[in-house]
Amino acid sequence: AIVQTYALIKHLRDLGHDAKLINYQPLYFIRQVYRPAFGIVKTYQKIKKIVKFNDFRNKYIPQTKRHINYSTLKSIKADYFICGSDQIWNKGVTDNKIDEAFFLNFVSDSSTRIAYAASAGHFQLDNTYNYLLEKFDFIGVRETSLMDNINLINKDIKVQTVLDPCLLIEDYDDVISLRRVPENEFVLS
Repeated sequence: AIVQTYALIKHLRDLGHDAKLINYQPLYFIRQVYRPAFGIVKTYQKIKKIVKFNDFRNKYIPQTKRHINYSTLKSIKADYFICGSDQIWNKGVTDNKIDEAFFLNFVSDSSTRIAYAASAGHFQLDNTYNYLLEKFDFIGVRETSLMDNINLINKDIKVQTVLDPCLLIEDYDDVISLRRVPENEFVLS
């Protein structure tokens, strides 16, 4: 998810837009990420990964201040809002509830709402999502199954499959070190 975020923001910035991540970390997310793992060694390894993740995000991804409440998101103003990618519409990831933030329901009607490469994993949306989907100006999804699912909910919603954000950019030199890549010929299996 973080590489997809990096790639989409870099792509938009390369096109001349002032793109940044809305740093939205609701309480269910904080509980899920920061709860201890089973055992001291696994908890230590998890903490190391979280630190690296946060370091990467803070170094390479321009972002807003942290928001832990949905209600504070309404204070964010922009011409365009984009949500998308890694299973943002999967209720299994959002504490088994619809998190309207990931459907940009906090955005004013004067702004453009875009879903880019949105995914729900294996979760199926139903008619209760219709009022959220109808508000989008553009919907691009990663899976044809999600496109078909949305079309079953509302055939008037225009939705298409789009490229994974990671494939929008060719140059990852800013964030990837090639020091561990062998200089001789090698085979991957």
